[in-house]
Amino acid sequence: MYELSEKHSIILETDLLKQNNSEKYEKKWIKSWFSVVYNYYFITPSSCLQITGIMFNPDGADTGREWIEIKLNSSDGCINLTEYKLFEEDTNHNIYKYDSDIFCKYAILSSDVNKFLQDYPYSNNTNNSNQSDIKLYKSTFSLSNSGEDIAIKKGNEIIDEINYTLLIENLDTIEGHSLEYYSDYWRVSELSKGNPGRIIVENTTANITINNETTINTTINDIAIIA
Repeated sequence: MYELSEKHSIILETDLLKQNNSEKYEKKWIKSWFSVVYNYYFITPSSCLQITGIMFNPDGADTGREWIEIKLNSSDGCINLTEYKLFEEDTNHNIYKYDSDIFCKYAILSSDVNKFLQDYPYSNNTNNSNQSDIKLYKSTFSLSNSGEDIAIKKGNEIIDEINYTLLIENLDTIEGHSLEYYSDYWRVSELSKGNPGRIIVENTTANITINNETTINTTINDIAIIA
């Protein structure tokens, strides 16, 4: 029978140690990767102020047509968003009001509010009962089509943050469709052009007036495409 010498025993033990460490590292990496993906997709942020929509790659030209949706998850009141900063491309960007400092449910950050309203005319329709829940704000930013880290900050405190690179890598993104946080997980928007402020109620049929000109009876999923 072949007997292991002390030298062979040391080599064998070293190889086994490397193998065990490799297995531990692999298990740790898988656990860490799963944890990151799980947190990005399914965990509801603890902050009352939450990034819930990212239009990073509009159909056609991007300039001035990107937007970020922010939701206030609180029944305690409203927030003056101009007291906060948008952190993007390693820069703290000021946030300026368009029609109000204060928002109580949804805020839309746009680098060009006029272009936003051209793309989403119904979002400024006073006949829409949901309009009072949405406020528009202006900020200076240009979102990367390959993903980057964005955050809402107050002073040096990060209120909410997401690096949407991981979402792009793991979701089948489509040009002209936003990333949206829906029912406690991130997904690609079903609607072309996204659904900023969640004005459009999906899978619903109703009469909708756009720009006080045309009344349409249709499935509201189509409004984002024809507006």
